[in-house]
Amino acid sequence: MSDVIHIPVLRLGRTYQSLDTTNLESSGKPIEVSVANPGIIRRDHLGIDKAVAALQAIPCNTLADYCEKAAELFLKGNLPWGMGDELQSPEDYASALSLSTGLPHSLCRLNMGKVYEAMANIRAILGGLTRGMPLELFDNGYVSQDGIEVNFFPQTKSLGVLLPSNSPGVNSLWLPAPVLKIPVILKPGREDPFTPFRIIQAMIAAGFPREAFGFYPTTHEGGNTLLFEVGRGIAFGSDKTVKQYAPYRNIQVHGSGRSKVLIGEDFIDNWEEQLDVIVQSISSNGGRSCINSSGVLVPRHVHEIGHALAKRLAAIEPLPRENPDALVCGFSNPGFAKAIDELIESHL
Repeated sequence: MSDVIHIPVLRLGRTYQSLDTTNLESSGKPIEVSVANPGIIRRDHLGIDKAVAALQAIPCNTLADYCEKAAELFLKGNLPWGMGDELQSPEDYASALSLSTGLPHSLCRLNMGKVYEAMANIRAILGGLTRGMPLELFDNGYVSQDGIEVNFFPQTKSLGVLLPSNSPGVNSLWLPAPVLKIPVILKPGREDPFTPFRIIQAMIAAGFPREAFGFYPTTHEGGNTLLFEVGRGIAFGSDKTVKQYAPYRNIQVHGSGRSKVLIGEDFIDNWEEQLDVIVQSISSNGGRSCINSSGVLVPRHVHEIGHALAKRLAAIEPLPRENPDALVCGFSNPGFAKAIDELIESHL
C-alpha cells in the first residue's frame, strides 16, 4: 500500500497518473493530484461520441435510479480515494476537505447533505427543469403529452464545468447532466478535488458508465481549453472571469455575488424583527456562497442597524475546525486574509 494518496485524471473511462502533480495538505497520508495538460483535454474530447453512446444505451429512468442510489453511496459509503485500493469514508472526506479548504467539519457535512439531497431528489429536479416531461423523452427524442407531440434534441454532446473551491454544494449544479445523457467534463477547484471525485465514484459504483465522466485537474490554460472544447460550459470566478467569458453565449458564468438585503419604508421601523434574517443571509455557509449578502440597504436607522449587526456577527466565535459548533471558515490561502483585511481598512 502506497504512503501517498494519488487522485488521478479521469479520461472518460480511463484512469491516468500524470508526472505533473500538485500536493494538498492532509492530517494523515500525503495527497497528490495529477495535473492534466491542455493537449490531453483536447485529445480526449475527440472521443466524446463514445461517452454519449454509453449513456444513450441506458434508459433515463434507470439513470435516475442510479443517481438516487449514488446519493446514499456519496453520503454514507466507502469509495475510492484515488488510484489504488484504499477507500475513503465519509469522515475521511470531510476531514480532507476541511483541511484543504478551511471549511469547518460541520459545514463540510452540511454541504454533503446539499449534494445528497440534489442526488436523492433528482426526479423532482428534472421535473422542474423540464416542466414535468416524462423521462422517456430523453430516450426516444419525442413524447406525447396532453395530445401534443414534444420533441427533444440536445444542443451539446458534453457539459464542461470549471468548479470553485469555496463551497462543495456547487457540485449539485452539474448532477442532472449525466442523467439526461450528457457526459460531464470537470475541472475541480484546486483546493477541492475531493467533492467531484467522490460524486463521480459514487455514480460509477451505482451503475453509471465510466465513460460519462471526465475529471481534469488542470491549469488556467487547461480550464480555458476545456470550456472551448465542450458544447456548453459553466464557469465560476471573479469579475475578471465574467468579463473573460462574456462574449461566449455557450458559457454560463457565475461571478462575484452581490446579493443585498433591502429593507423598505414599510418594514424599516421594525428592523429588529429582521435582524435574524440579515445575520443568516450574511453568515450562512461561513459567508462563502455567492448568494450570501454583501450589503444591507436601508432608508434610515443606519447606525442602529449597523451596531446591532456588528454585535451579532462578532458573537460568532472562531472555533477549531473539528468543533461541531464551528461556523467561521479559515482560508488555506493566506492571501485571502490579507485581501479581506485591506478591503476592511480601505473603508474605515
